[in-house]
Amino acid sequence: MEKKKTVFDAGNMHHQMLAGIMTMFVDDFGSTPRELLELMESAKRETWHALQEIAKEKRLSDEV
Repeated sequence: MEKKKTVFDAGNMHHQMLAGIMTMFVDDFGSTPRELLELMESAKRETWHALQEIAKEKRLSDEV
């Protein structure tokens, strides 16, 4: 079974929050779009394992 690809949905409140935070970095904090995307890549690398562990624990608790 092929996994469904996650895409941005402007109608999804959680996606709107993410877009709002990204906008704040550019508009309020003065980051360039390139700086923001570099920061997001770094954050992804730094948090990947912790997020995987959280997801694993969630799946295990949902099975109980």
